[in-house]
Formats: sequence, C-alpha cells, structure tokens
Amino acid sequence: MDYSYHDFVHDISNCLNLAKEELQDRKNGKQGESTVEQLENYVIPDLSRLQNKIKNKEELPPNTQQDRYLASFGYAFREWGWDMKNPSTLYRIRYI
Repeated sequence: MDYSYHDFVHDISNCLNLAKEELQDRKNGKQGESTVEQLENYVIPDLSRLQNKIKNKEELPPNTQQDRYLASFGYAFREWGWDMKNPSTLYRIRYI
C-alpha cells in the first residue's frame, strides 16, 4: 500500500494534536519523554510550520538529513534522549 499525500497530511495533523495533548499532560504534571520547553519551543512550532506549508501548497524540501521536514525529531533522539526502544505514540505515527 502506497503512502499518499492525503496520508501525509492526516499524519501531520494527528502528530500536531498529539503534541498538544502531550503539552497539556506535562503542564498537568504527567511525566513523559518530552518537556514543556521542547514541545512549546520546537516540536509544536515545527509541526505547525510543516502543516502551514502543506496548507499553502508550498514546495517541500527533500526529506534528507540536511533538509528535514521536522528538525525537532532529529533533536528528540540525538540530543534530548527520547527512548527509541519504547517509542511514544507521536514517534510511532511519524516513523512506522
């Protein structure tokens, strides 16, 4: 089964909603891999920018390491130490 443009748009929207839910969880004291700062300053703005590019029908860069769609996901596992062996729902939607 091919991964369609519609699937991509749906996944970005779903990821943004999950990130916002995670932000509320952190603010309510629920522990998780992400922090309020990571979600507010990197993940949510990154997803929002991508969603806006899609809505505005802007051309997307190739999804290479140098031109990632979502730089925050590179930070998540290389810098912030999010657990790839026990991935969160947000990670599983994005990469599986």
